[in-house]
Amino acid sequence: MLRGIRRSGKTSLFYHTMRRLEASGVAREQILYVNLEDDRLYPIRADELDLILQAHGELLPEFQKKPLYLFLDEIQAVNGWERFVRRVHDTEHAALFVTGSAPHLLGRQIAPVLRGRCLSYELLPLSFSESIRFRDLTFETYSRTSKAMAVNVLEEYLRWGGFPEILLAEEPLRRKIVTEYADVLYYRDLLDEFSVRNEHVMRLLLKHSLSHPAALVSPHKLYHDFRSQGVRISKNTIYEYLRFLEEAGLIYSVPIFAQSLRKQEQNPKKTYIADLGLMQAFTAQPDKDQGRKLENLIFLKKRVLGGELFYCSDGHEVDIVHHAGANLTFTNVCWPVESPQTSRREIAGLTAAFQRFPQAEFELIGHELPKNQAPAPIVQKSAWQYLLE
Repeated sequence: MLRGIRRSGKTSLFYHTMRRLEASGVAREQILYVNLEDDRLYPIRADELDLILQAHGELLPEFQKKPLYLFLDEIQAVNGWERFVRRVHDTEHAALFVTGSAPHLLGRQIAPVLRGRCLSYELLPLSFSESIRFRDLTFETYSRTSKAMAVNVLEEYLRWGGFPEILLAEEPLRRKIVTEYADVLYYRDLLDEFSVRNEHVMRLLLKHSLSHPAALVSPHKLYHDFRSQGVRISKNTIYEYLRFLEEAGLIYSVPIFAQSLRKQEQNPKKTYIADLGLMQAFTAQPDKDQGRKLENLIFLKKRVLGGELFYCSDGHEVDIVHHAGANLTFTNVCWPVESPQTSRREIAGLTAAFQRFPQAEFELIGHELPKNQAPAPIVQKSAWQYLLE
């Protein structure tokens, strides 16, 4: 099962997988791909999905004793699809490949149906390192020219994100494409998928969330902000709509670093955006808050590595705490750290964490690093180099 927000490349990965199957010796007649959002199929019901298999059997009876590779794209377009997938999984000689555009919702639906019999993968838009390879760019170690190019590409990535279509588009078209993406995500993956009643509030929350990367979000504060603007809303609706944004794969939230679950629940969550390019559709100043945007990228990279992610705020701030197995890493991220005040603040947070967790690892990642080295055991890393690791 392949999950991810729209336009992240799920269908392209399906095509790539089908080509790999064919190259490995699987006959093309054994591979069946269906886009369930095709207007010619709309509206298709779950009990009609079996017609796909029946048609394949009637047209190609000689292949019925061979394995079938069934690719179902955008499965969430069919209500009740879970039962069909379970039956095919249990009774047919078929390998199933499924994509959906509401990642967490899709996972919640399929888990009780297949009871652990499926492998689930999440596909995000291209990371910074993937965008480099996508555009066939190469870098040479210790080359000043390569470093300058990497810094320039990173600044462009912070502005436009990693949606493949946007990376390939000319500059004047990019904002228009992003706006269209945002509209589809809003109307189809939020309003339609979750049957949102208060569209105005949902739009306000979407704009707020996608305009503030790496920011603490307090539903209590949002409630009072909306009420002061004359928006009538309950706190439960705020909590519910924020959950919708997360289940749609648009934002990720992380709790405070604390052993007490109660403290984690009582403190605000820090939210990150699935792709920074979406900011272009919701803020008039998408190039502001470069430090927070850079932190967002570092978070996404660490999220792919697995484990648990937190933020630390106990008198001293640490942007990202990554707990993976026996490894614990504290990371501060900033844009310019050449000023003594900024450098002292970032180092102070890591130093305080070192006093509590001396066996952990400590990183200071910046777009521009200070000339003076941070004290051990803090390791200073250039952002573009870290993102290319």
